[in-house]
Amino acid sequence: MKGGNLVRLWGRQWGRKDTVTLVSIAFTTLLFLCWENNPLVTTSLSEEDYFILPPPGCNYARGRWVADSHRPLYSGFGCRQWLSEMWACRLTQRTDFSYERYRWQPENCEMPKFKGSEFLERMRDKTIAFIGDSLGRQQFQSLMCMITSGKEQLQVEDIGWKFRIVISQGAIRPDGWAYWFPHTNTTILYYWSATLCDIEPINVTDLATTDFAMHLDRPPAFLSQYLRQVDVLILNTGHHWNRGKLRANRWVMHVNGKPITDRKLAQMGNAKNLTIYSIVRWVDSQMTLHHPRLKAFFRTISPRHFLMGIGILEADVIIPFP
Repeated sequence: MKGGNLVRLWGRQWGRKDTVTLVSIAFTTLLFLCWENNPLVTTSLSEEDYFILPPPGCNYARGRWVADSHRPLYSGFGCRQWLSEMWACRLTQRTDFSYERYRWQPENCEMPKFKGSEFLERMRDKTIAFIGDSLGRQQFQSLMCMITSGKEQLQVEDIGWKFRIVISQGAIRPDGWAYWFPHTNTTILYYWSATLCDIEPINVTDLATTDFAMHLDRPPAFLSQYLRQVDVLILNTGHHWNRGKLRANRWVMHVNGKPITDRKLAQMGNAKNLTIYSIVRWVDSQMTLHHPRLKAFFRTISPRHFLMGIGILEADVIIPFP
């Protein structure tokens, strides 16, 4: 599906019947890269080689969870190098971990087995970027754990400085992380952007009390600056689109550089739709004009993921731009 068609799809209001529930998370799409029946090559891979589509008649979105004694792919106790304690289920009060020993089984076909070394080989000389909220952060951390099997990797380098990823004033963690696997020249990064909007202080001389302009029609500044260095892009947003989050962060909705005065547009659902429409249209234009080899995905909302949170199953859709 071309980006233009995708924009038109998102331009209308989604109903429950319009959504396709996909239980696998965004990085599962990247498993397509490690198709088991293809021989691994060590030379530079073409675009067709590093993205392997499912065979005809196979839809990875349709299937069921089946028990697998070879799971999990990493230990929630052991993957301390990448996994934040606050999101590590093994470090919570939960006692039932039987869910870890399941894998996704598509209908009428097989999902390729994930092997970290093969994944990195297919991602040789590539950069993978997750940009979004805490769900995107968990996808990033889980992918790092999957690649390394949860074992400490001293040769992996922290290169956050190359992307100016720092701990902002008053923050308890950095705006993201970026790691480099030297033996395949593969970079995997995450950047925090809860709404996928460009957000900037209205009064730069008083950051402690100023409101922040939340530009619904602009991509995050980080994405604008570094998109051309990215080969695989996974975007997500969802749970921060509520009045409580906007008030707590002092975000003021803007369009065309000005505060929104249209009450209908300022409704949360309409504002979110405009933002998604805008960023997809922008990424699509960049792919067309400057970055034709970029592979981009948008992942929508999913159940909440915090301790004692109520998971509301909504659309969990992964849609490729091209």
